[in-house]
Order: sequence, then C-alpha cells, then structure tokens
Amino acid sequence: MSALDDLRAELEAIDTDLVAALARRFEVVMKVAAVKADEGIPVVLPDRIALVLDRVAALAEAQGLDGEMTRRLYRLIIDEAIAMENQHMADQSADS
Repeated sequence: MSALDDLRAELEAIDTDLVAALARRFEVVMKVAAVKADEGIPVVLPDRIALVLDRVAALAEAQGLDGEMTRRLYRLIIDEAIAMENQHMADQSADS
C-alpha cells in the first residue's frame, strides 16, 4: 500500500466517524423536536442558533480551522435540523 493509499484510508475512517457523529446529532435533534412539540416551543430559536454558530466557530478556531467555514458548514447542518423538526411538528399535528 502506498503512502497515498494509507492517507486515503485514514480519510475514509475519519469520514465514517463524521457520518456517525452526524447521525447521533440528528437522533438528538429528533428528541429535541419532540420536547419542543410537547412544550409548544417554536422550532426556530434565533438566539440558540447564534449561540451554536459562535460556539462551533470558536471550537474550530481553537483547533486551527477557519471559524467562518465552520459556521457555513454548521448552517447547513442547522438548516437540515430545522427541516427535520418542522417535519416532526407536521407529523405530530397530523396525528392529533
């Protein structure tokens, strides 16, 4: 195996971990959606979104990454979470 193959294998392992972490995050998102539905909390909470984006940008920068790139990435993740929560809310309403 070449050095490039070794590095590609390492990247694939990291990708596997990242996808598993995303899956865990979205599992928790669905639990959050259930609590919000039960308690009448809106799906979109701008202050919470800003807090999350600031937090991940700071974490990224502490690791030597570009905080703005991390904000953009997390904006996509948050947008998907919002869509999932909205779908959960719609499903809850349909079941009532």
